[in-house]
Amino acid sequence: MKKILTILLIGAICAITVFSAFGCTPKEVTPEDTEESVKGLSIVCDLQAEWKKATNTDASYPQTALVAKASLIDSNPELVDLIAKLTVENAKALQNDATSLINCLREKGATVPPAFGADGVARTNIIPTFGAKARTDIENYFNILLAFKPQLIGKKLPDDAFYYDSSAIESYITSGQAVTVSKPSDVKTESITIVLPDGGPALAMAYLMKNYPEEIAGTKVTYKIVAGADEIKASVTNGEADIAIMPTNLASILYNGGTPIKLIGTNSYGLLYLLSDSVKKESFSLESLKGQILHVVGQGGTPEIVLKKILESANIEYVDGGDEAVEGKVVIKYHTDGSEIIGAFVNEKIHFAVLGEPAASTAIAKVAAARS
Repeated sequence: MKKILTILLIGAICAITVFSAFGCTPKEVTPEDTEESVKGLSIVCDLQAEWKKATNTDASYPQTALVAKASLIDSNPELVDLIAKLTVENAKALQNDATSLINCLREKGATVPPAFGADGVARTNIIPTFGAKARTDIENYFNILLAFKPQLIGKKLPDDAFYYDSSAIESYITSGQAVTVSKPSDVKTESITIVLPDGGPALAMAYLMKNYPEEIAGTKVTYKIVAGADEIKASVTNGEADIAIMPTNLASILYNGGTPIKLIGTNSYGLLYLLSDSVKKESFSLESLKGQILHVVGQGGTPEIVLKKILESANIEYVDGGDEAVEGKVVIKYHTDGSEIIGAFVNEKIHFAVLGEPAASTAIAKVAAARS
């Protein structure tokens, strides 16, 4: 009898083992599954740093750029140069006076959450770059986009006329001199409109909005903060925007499509971060994503492009879409809005996501409040 029971027990154990190996759907990792439970949500991976590794370059992807209407450049290049120089002063001010510049953006109607502070500002990577360096970074990025999906840059690399002669701006940067803003005796341009996207990229103009809210060197200025790329595209194509902050690839699409603009320089080198509540930064690697569902905003946009390039470089397979984890692969689930991802984190329904700033800061703060 004892021998029979022993045989049955061994058989049951074997059956369970076989079932576990071959019959179970992969399960997403949760905080409870880890050896040491992770409390709260945190940034576990800087996608800008991973991009550098994936592309073997010393620069991250130039996400946004400063562009100007060709007619403004022709009629008043001095004003264009001055505004570009002031964006350099803006980057300096963000290092020393982030709080007041954030408050200024809020006063101007930008969506800047309370959780977004100096650390979040640093993670927006506002780095104004001009001349040969900017062009090299842009063309490296565009060549990757061209191979990924040609439509993302208007099916071809933009020609030489796309790039503004920024020699005066570069000379100012090299000299280390302060910018002089004064009203000329002959004001060539009565007024301009500067259009910029809401969120992190708006920081590229915060210093100007604070210190030159109505006028720059005798020219009246209107700052218009819009919701996103579609609104910027409309403002540039209909001629409303004299100067704009916009995605670099959108600038290429518009230029290749015949819109008379020039790219003055780049101003943001990526602000995307991978967040998790189930693994610590110290123990995270891209391999940690295998068998997981990774939530991302913006299918067809910068987050998808950057993420897929990084995964491919690391030889990690991915699946587009789906609600079930796949063993050995990353399932990429797309969302239309960052608030969906933040809400899912708060309700502990997801465990890995890619968010840009300031959404990343907001998510961390809301999860901390919900779990305190």
